[in-house]
Amino acid sequence: MEELKELGANFYQVNLVDLDHPGRTTAYIIKGEKNILIETGASRSNEVISQALEELKIGLDQLDYIIVTHIHLDHAGGAGL
Repeated sequence: MEELKELGANFYQVNLVDLDHPGRTTAYIIKGEKNILIETGASRSNEVISQALEELKIGLDQLDYIIVTHIHLDHAGGAGL
């Protein structure tokens, strides 16, 4: 997956979609004893995040924390999904 990039040991960057612009915003995944998603992005990024989690073999039910840094649509709009 082109949108997923390993930044360090068990730390990943996911390029998200916002306003039809791929890579305009970013989420991060920490995979480990606790699995953490930082930022959900806009709701249009839901599929990208799902694919990244699948590639990392993390089921949605295996996410221990979902963290949004602030409540703007490009960072937290997809939180409900």
